Amino acid sequence: LVVMADGNDAGPRERHREVADVIDQSVFPRYIVGAPDPYVERWLLADPVSFAQRFGCQPVLGTPYNREGWKQRLVATLEEADEIVTQGGAEFAEEIIDVMDFYRAGQTVPTIQAFADDVRSALRNLSS
Repeated sequence: LVVMADGNDAGPRERHREVADVIDQSVFPRYIVGAPDPYVERWLLADPVSFAQRFGCQPVLGTPYNREGWKQRLVATLEEADEIVTQGGAEFAEEIIDVMDFYRAGQTVPTIQAFADDVRSALRNLSS
């Protein structure tokens, strides 16, 4: 089972604990919790180089102070690339992730690296 839940103001550790507390481990003995910190929009902007290769413009670097700031940055960058944004940029998540360099993104946003490590570990355990 893979569960994704924004860290928001709680943070990734607290979000992981909250999700783990409601998972029935008799049904899902193996699970991974991805907690984008602070928000999923931050994950989508974590690799500006790959983002620019796909969309033709690079997101502005720096740190907005809230979710709305991250969302505005994502939307503004997509609109600058002449994309039509109807769902706050979430409709482009698959395209962004498809081109993302997870090593580079993980260096920028440690919770991406932690999630990728958890996925790798779970896949190794399945194959052994």
